Amino acid sequence: MTEEGIPLTATTFAYDEEDIDRILSGIKIDDLLKTDTAPAGDTSKELGNLKRKELHIQLHLSTLAEYIKVKRIPRGLRLDIRPNLCNEDPLLQQRWYEICNKCSLDLMLLTVERLSAQLQELQLTICKVREKLTAEKGASHTERVLTELNEPLSKLRETIVTRKRRKFDRDARDYTEGHVYNWREERREFRAQHERYTKQPEQPHWRQGAQRPRPPTNWSSRRRYRNPRPQYTPTSQTSASSSDECLSSSTQSSVPFLGVTTDCQDRNKQRKPQAATTRDQYPKRTGNKTR
Repeated sequence: MTEEGIPLTATTFAYDEEDIDRILSGIKIDDLLKTDTAPAGDTSKELGNLKRKELHIQLHLSTLAEYIKVKRIPRGLRLDIRPNLCNEDPLLQQRWYEICNKCSLDLMLLTVERLSAQLQELQLTICKVREKLTAEKGASHTERVLTELNEPLSKLRETIVTRKRRKFDRDARDYTEGHVYNWREERREFRAQHERYTKQPEQPHWRQGAQRPRPPTNWSSRRRYRNPRPQYTPTSQTSASSSDECLSSSTQSSVPFLGVTTDCQDRNKQRKPQAATTRDQYPKRTGNKTR
């Protein structure tokens, strides 16, 4: 049993050329994207872009030719293929890497061949654009544009040559140190050691976020608004002072004022000792126990 509407086989659908013509025939198309006139200065920019592209291709061609002459392969063109069977056989490993080297060299030769053809076509395009610019702006304007391009092109050439020279020396060290096909493992080990020695100790989860610096505390302003605590006086001193006051007042007048006794006078009176209360004695246990 299958659900209703679900086919038993994989159905397909595609538009053909007749469907495309039928759908587009009912739509009014205006030439909104087409422009007859090019913007001002477009030919000069096009000439500059073509000259930069020419420089890149020329330097890449010369670099690959230098690699092929010295029988070395850059890292980006080495075949990272390892034998799965008999990988401990030294003769198999040697033949394996020799076949990989031959494949990489053939790919480099193919790249040089096709880049040479592309460079010739590009130089023809540059000549056409230069003639077009001369026809639009004049020969003096074309010479001025080419003169302005000399400085940025020379800086670009210096930057590219420096980068390619650094990579060429790096690839030469791979051959002298025997790391032609295992340079990735060496780089991983180096990065792992570098991270192991430079890794910061892990912090608790509540310290991982960015901590906001606390503003400095102004303790002088806090003392200003703090309520002073009452000065502590021992109990013996307070009782002594109160008794002294009572004695002084009693010596001055032994007769109560208006017949009312004060607390000090009541406190000075000796209280009669309270008679001891008699308590019943608790019953004592005897040694004779009834069973």
